Amino acid sequence: MKYPIKEREKEFFLRTFSLVEKYKKLEKELEYEVTFLINCLYGIIIVAQSNFYSKLDFRFEKNIEGVIYKEFEIKNIQLKSLLTVLRNSLAHFGDRRKGEKFGRDNIQLKSTISNEIGEIKFENKSKNVEIIFKSSDTLYSFIRELKKSFEKKQILI
Repeated sequence: MKYPIKEREKEFFLRTFSLVEKYKKLEKELEYEVTFLINCLYGIIIVAQSNFYSKLDFRFEKNIEGVIYKEFEIKNIQLKSLLTVLRNSLAHFGDRRKGEKFGRDNIQLKSTISNEIGEIKFENKSKNVEIIFKSSDTLYSFIRELKKSFEKKQILI
């Protein structure tokens, strides 16, 4: 399948994935690594959504240790659906409009004993789905697997 991606979007993906790869080298120097990784993930999702989201109908089959998927089986979910959970959590974070309950606490960050961000939970309450990353390292691994999926489907080529 050919994905309708322009060179500037492809360049954005390549730069973002390159930054994520450099993250491991800079991890000790970065003060806000979780924020950095969430911003990278959000950028990837939004650019994909604006270009070829509806065509991401292939399965995301990589089960990453330390990532918990609640209410769905990872081997049965299309990448589009998985990214939609993350996108909705990020885009509607803290939405507290009158009568709106789906934005509250849809991203939860739990602290470690040393007061660093440990667990990151994305929740889509309207679909009753959760994705939990047990650490920033598992979020990093997830983004790397997204890159591999994009390469495998020739989105980045």
